[in-house]
Amino acid sequence: MGVAPELYTYPVDAETTAARAARANYLCRFRGPGEKCDQSQHRGARAFVSLRKYPSLRKVYGKAKIPLGLCSISPQEEPSEPWIVCPHRLFYIAAESTKIEQYVYRLWGLDKGDRVALWTEIKLQESRGGKDFDFTLDYVFRRVFSEGPLKLEDAPCLVEIMTASTSGGGVERCFVGALQGRLISTKTSINYRQVLARMMSQFVAKAQIAHDWGGKAVWIVHHSVWPRFKRQVSFGMDMSTMIGRRRGALASNLKIGGCRRPVQNCAD
Repeated sequence: MGVAPELYTYPVDAETTAARAARANYLCRFRGPGEKCDQSQHRGARAFVSLRKYPSLRKVYGKAKIPLGLCSISPQEEPSEPWIVCPHRLFYIAAESTKIEQYVYRLWGLDKGDRVALWTEIKLQESRGGKDFDFTLDYVFRRVFSEGPLKLEDAPCLVEIMTASTSGGGVERCFVGALQGRLISTKTSINYRQVLARMMSQFVAKAQIAHDWGGKAVWIVHHSVWPRFKRQVSFGMDMSTMIGRRRGALASNLKIGGCRRPVQNCAD
């Protein structure tokens, strides 16, 4: 059966002050202090749970719906191995953030104190030579050389997050049962084939984009995904492989809107 190991970023059985506050106010500590859980960017309407069917929870929260605060799930075929299903559990940064995880910016070749400009969820659609490119880039960073006037490094750094997809349904029941302190049996499992197929196609396409722009692509995946992925490819990689490194100008037709405020890197 599928079970929920975490609720609103804390273990389901955690009774600390912080864990109680997170459950009461649907907080996500991975997004930042005081930040609400919000998976709407990648789950759409399924990022919320209607409480019409759960009067006891509606009485507790006083809301018609609450965020689906499910960070990971233990599928029926691997009950002892939680799989991360929310990308914010792996990595999250926004315009108001003031630092970047040091393992990420070190892979880029950035140094402590470097500043970068950030764009998120960049949609790219282009047809060229009979080929169609239609992908969304999770994060695009460019090093800031100066802020007045703003001058950026041409080569971008891409950060892509890959989480697990589920099959068999029961995700909402899993979450609600855990929130109510009940163990509910569901047929929820990990859709391994979809995860690997999605990762393979995006890995090749986005790595090529980073390569053509003279930048780098950093992929952040759950450790359970990686061994399965490596078995499907013939080229050697390790957990710190950097894809794409060639000098060149940023594509002139890249339309990514206005620059968000620079982010301070931190080595702490």
